[in-house]
Amino acid sequence: MEIVNTRGIEFSGRMPSVVGAHSLQKLNMHTTQDRHIRPGGLEAIAQDPTGSFADLLNKSIQSVEETANRSSDLSARAVFEPDSVELHEVMLAAEKSRLALNFTRTMADGLVRTFKEITNPR
Repeated sequence: MEIVNTRGIEFSGRMPSVVGAHSLQKLNMHTTQDRHIRPGGLEAIAQDPTGSFADLLNKSIQSVEETANRSSDLSARAVFEPDSVELHEVMLAAEKSRLALNFTRTMADGLVRTFKEITNPR
């Protein structure tokens, strides 16, 4: 992400253009905490590109299960030890879990529909 400082915008020939000196500042985003969102999901493929589809599917389902377990653990901690966990962490974990389960359900429904279409003789 870059931040650009300008003095304004002028319209020359009906087209807007930026006026003034630009000072570009690079923002270095550090994603070192576990609460930060990191690009992921393809690590299983990157680690073992020769693995089978079944292995990849199994790893993905295990990842969804870990996300759901983390969400339920944080929810339980929020009820029994409210000072040990922040509310936004509980809400983010619950939304990540809900989203992962919805994606998994959608993929499973699509696989079942595809299997039915392939095996249905016409």
